[in-house]
Amino acid sequence: MWHLGNLGGCLFWPRRSCKAIGSVTACLLIGWLIGCGGGGEGGAGATLKIVAQSPGVQLGATQQFKADLFYSNRTMKDVTSSVQWSSANAAVAQVNSTGLVTPVAPGKSTIQATLNQPSLPKVSGSSGTTVTELFGVTQCCPSDFVVLAPSAGSSFPPLQVGDITTGFTAASTVDPVNHLFYIFPIQNGTPSMVAIDTQSATVVSAKPLTSLPIMVQWDKQTGNILAVTGCCPNELVSINPTNGTMTSIAPVGDATNGFNSASAMDQINHRYYFIRLDPSNVASLVGMDPSTGSVTAEFVLSGPVPFLMGWNASNGNLVGIAGTANPPANPFISIDTTTGNESILSANLQFPDLQGWISFVSTIDSVRNRFYAIYVDLGNGGPATLATLNSPARLVFDGLGNLDIADTANSRIRKVDTTGIITTTAGGGPSNQLVGIDTGTGTTSETLHLQNGTILLGSE
Repeated sequence: MWHLGNLGGCLFWPRRSCKAIGSVTACLLIGWLIGCGGGGEGGAGATLKIVAQSPGVQLGATQQFKADLFYSNRTMKDVTSSVQWSSANAAVAQVNSTGLVTPVAPGKSTIQATLNQPSLPKVSGSSGTTVTELFGVTQCCPSDFVVLAPSAGSSFPPLQVGDITTGFTAASTVDPVNHLFYIFPIQNGTPSMVAIDTQSATVVSAKPLTSLPIMVQWDKQTGNILAVTGCCPNELVSINPTNGTMTSIAPVGDATNGFNSASAMDQINHRYYFIRLDPSNVASLVGMDPSTGSVTAEFVLSGPVPFLMGWNASNGNLVGIAGTANPPANPFISIDTTTGNESILSANLQFPDLQGWISFVSTIDSVRNRFYAIYVDLGNGGPATLATLNSPARLVFDGLGNLDIADTANSRIRKVDTTGIITTTAGGGPSNQLVGIDTGTGTTSETLHLQNGTILLGSE
């Protein structure tokens, strides 16, 4: 008599088949496997998959990792609280027992999880993370280097870098390889280039320059700084960061041509992009090869003209904030660098004053796909729902139905009239707001009130 058997977790249904061969009868045992399970919960084979919230985390924020155990029978179990977590580079990122990662410094690390269960072999999984840093320099005096964390809604305490300037140009750029933030102050009437170590917040060099840069980008290929200088003529130059020597690459215009404040660097194809205006104020996107000084692309822009711009590493296009007067709006746009065609990702960023954005000042976190710029809330003539208030302490209606607000941390009094328009009636000046925009969707994803007057931005 044959019985249902179990072979290594698989159910076996046997059958005997016999056949006479001459004077001998031969029998063959055959059967079917009708179901396989395995030892333990869901099967003997299992895979541990580590999932992060995003490919990177901003310094000053945190990132949660999750561990999922997939069994051979395609069932899944969340084992985040059961695994042992570790970081391959604790100097960059640390992880606790629940999978919460705290960044320490810009760089890359691998987060690993290991699971030991009596019913399963030891299984491990890992996932990489990249720590990015967003920072800026405040107005003097003294000037401070500040680390900003809009994704966490906070900023680090400022670290003084000293009274390094008696005036700023709005140009700045970052060397992420050597962790250097380059700014271009005017010191005693002379243009200069100052390098700040982003990890120690110290000034490591200050070099006088022979010309004033108005648009700058770090060149990954050479390690130099590419800049467009003031006229006349305007030139694309390469600045040696070691000694400040400026080497002419090619002229880019003269007194008959103007520029707006937008520029960007394609680090993969080695192209420097800027917006040039002709005497009739018609805007063109110009791309140049810094190696040869040749113009590789020139497209007349038929849509909104960006006044802040950056290179989107995820697709090779340019993104930026533009301005339109009729009706007034701040669209966030994308420009195809092969055709010059524009796509409007967001029709209006909903900031009331088109002149509120600080010219030249923007940066891109290419890991987290964020475009950052600084908006100055002037508080005059815009909808109250779009204004920035900081610690409002007292709200009082006057006899005409207007609402007076004590905007205490901004040291000013704001008035909202019966139509919802806000104005500043007394007290201090404008407040700066850091705005983070998703480069894929054009939506405003992060904001941070800047109490310290940050006027330059960089990221790595």
